[in-house]
Amino acid sequence: MVTKYLCRLATREIMFPIVKKAGNLENVQVKYAGLCGRTKTCKVGLCITGGNQSYSYSKKYKNDSFDTLFVYTEKGEIYVIPWKKLGIRNELSIDTKKYKMYRF
Repeated sequence: MVTKYLCRLATREIMFPIVKKAGNLENVQVKYAGLCGRTKTCKVGLCITGGNQSYSYSKKYKNDSFDTLFVYTEKGEIYVIPWKKLGIRNELSIDTKKYKMYRF
């Protein structure tokens, strides 16, 4: 079951997902998918990036990093996907037919 938890920040309200299955809370990774390219598809990066002027890095999530991927798109759509069902670990075009069943 996915419920929404309202968090008020100084300038806006953000809805965070709380996932509860069989009485247990799950680890949820929240990501934002912006519009990319001429096709206007929403893409979400599935890695941790960082660095400074001298170097940069990109680190992929492990299979057990979290239980559920929660994606909010620039189009205002929400997707809730079990992490272990995704084979992709770099970038995801979220608003394709393949992921329509996970739209919330």
